[in-house]
Amino acid sequence: NISNSLNGLGISNMIVSGSVPQDEREEIIKKFKKREIQVLITNPHTLAESISLHKTCHDAVYFEYSFNLTHMLQSRDRINRLGLKPNDYTQYYYMVLQNDDYYNDSIDSRTLKRLDEKEAIMIKSIEGTHLTRIDFDDMDDIRRILEKI
Repeated sequence: NISNSLNGLGISNMIVSGSVPQDEREEIIKKFKKREIQVLITNPHTLAESISLHKTCHDAVYFEYSFNLTHMLQSRDRINRLGLKPNDYTQYYYMVLQNDDYYNDSIDSRTLKRLDEKEAIMIKSIEGTHLTRIDFDDMDDIRRILEKI
């Protein structure tokens, strides 16, 4: 749907998903880096590791999220890392389901809030004076997100 909408607006794009073979992925990424396509559509699971987009991409739009903070952080690191020019500015946009009655309390909002909570816990642990083990349980995440629905 995203690709079709962008095509309708005359915005060139390609999709990299888990079903795209590795050699095709590499070719699509090369096209994106050469600016032969304007938008690369993917997800944090598919391109979380082993790719660097920071010289080409400075904006990321997230349409869906998992509970996995690692995927989100690795995804963001693909476009914001050492080696950026001083005037490069990286922006992240997080799309949430808008519902007039539940805009600030949608599942998307709750999931993002939970990811923010996890990131704060991780940063506190990293910057603290004691190493602690952090185990995030998916069922706990689901309960927290769905508890008021």
